[in-house]
Amino acid sequence: MDTVLRGVVLDASTHEVIPGVTVLLKGTTTGVATGYDGHFELRVPRNEATRVITVSFRSIGYVTEEREVRVGTGDVVINMPLSPEVLGGPELCRPPRPWHPRRFYHRSKYWLMRPFRHG
Repeated sequence: MDTVLRGVVLDASTHEVIPGVTVLLKGTTTGVATGYDGHFELRVPRNEATRVITVSFRSIGYVTEEREVRVGTGDVVINMPLSPEVLGGPELCRPPRPWHPRRFYHRSKYWLMRPFRHG
């Protein structure tokens, strides 16, 4: 009899369910995605059912989390909160220095007009 991992994946800050999270047994190709209600059901193969396994939770916009779970003969329930991944800040809002439109315009104007200058 296979062991079944069941659970729900929640947003750590709002405690709302997250649909479409990939739940994967680390080191294998065995995995599922959470449903519209954030619930998942993952069957663990018999050869891995009597040890500690690592389960990976991945979703776009959230930090990838891994949790070690000891599985035996019974079913295991996991409630997994995922933290939102915050990217950027002021450094991503500014354009890169050498490509500022005004600087680019003035530099290109200088180099394009250089052969026609007398002096």
